[in-house]
Amino acid sequence: MKESIITFARIVLGGIFIYASIDKIAFPGEFTKAVQAYSIIPEFLINPVVIILPWIELIAGIFLVAGILLKQTALFISFLIIIFFINTTIGFITGTLQECGCFSKSQILYTNNKTLTVFRDLLLFMMSVLLYLSSKTKTCWSKRRA
Repeated sequence: MKESIITFARIVLGGIFIYASIDKIAFPGEFTKAVQAYSIIPEFLINPVVIILPWIELIAGIFLVAGILLKQTALFISFLIIIFFINTTIGFITGTLQECGCFSKSQILYTNNKTLTVFRDLLLFMMSVLLYLSSKTKTCWSKRRA
């Protein structure tokens, strides 16, 4: 039972990252607008972020679905989700952000409901932590036992 829950979480979370990355890769202009709306990245870094971040999301999603470096990938995705969550929440609270830019308006998972967006990010974070904690492989930060 536990193994099936872990597999489900791995495939769902990986699938969401793959799904979110595809539209950003296909339509970088739209993603550029979303990144600019956050107003936290210096102008000279926006293009590199717009080009590189979706590919990182895609690769991380593929690694999760395939079960490759599961503990490390779950830790990395947890880190990404925390960054997204903090920036999105601050943007919503200050009123500088109207939507997170995680998904395009044409995608099924798109919502401009701020509460739902925060809840979705928390749920994704909990899934990534579950995957990290349940993974049997060690990260380079894990203590090695003799």
